[in-house]
Amino acid sequence: MGPFVYVPRAANLLRERERHIRKLEIELAQTKAWLEEQIREHTGLQRSHVELMEHLDEKNRWALELERHWKTTQERVVELQDELKKQQDSADQMASGYERQVAELDAENRAKTEWAIQTEARLTADLAARAEQLAATVRLLDAAEATVVERTEWAQRLDAELEGVRAQLDAVRESRWLKLGRRVGVGPQL
Repeated sequence: MGPFVYVPRAANLLRERERHIRKLEIELAQTKAWLEEQIREHTGLQRSHVELMEHLDEKNRWALELERHWKTTQERVVELQDELKKQQDSADQMASGYERQVAELDAENRAKTEWAIQTEARLTADLAARAEQLAATVRLLDAAEATVVERTEWAQRLDAELEGVRAQLDAVRESRWLKLGRRVGVGPQL
């Protein structure tokens, strides 16, 4: 009967490490794929944020333009009221016509004022809703960024561990005892 060597299962430490390294490499590839997906989602959220800000700026410009028209209308009403007052001073016989004109302008002014107040209330509500959406988007972006940072650090730790295991494997391969065992015909092939 020829010589044979009993090698317990614990002696296959290098094989077990290689299997573990393969598993880690697969997990690293999955993590990188997930990270790329998160980055794409983050980019989409940033794009939505920019579009929302542009829309908000447009609505703000529109509100300022509306306010400018409203002030112009008020100034015109004041001018007409001043003109009416001058004309009333010079001719009392035309008072009823001017009073009617003032009443019409006053009614028009009230209608425009009510419209401006309603528009301002709608804009304020719309801006508040958009601000809340923006805040929610920022919170989601922060959470996604924190996850990306956490996963990146994890992947870097895995890379460092992998390099350490590779260095150990290289040291084992260069071991005098392993080389001696190979010469004798005993020991694993690495």
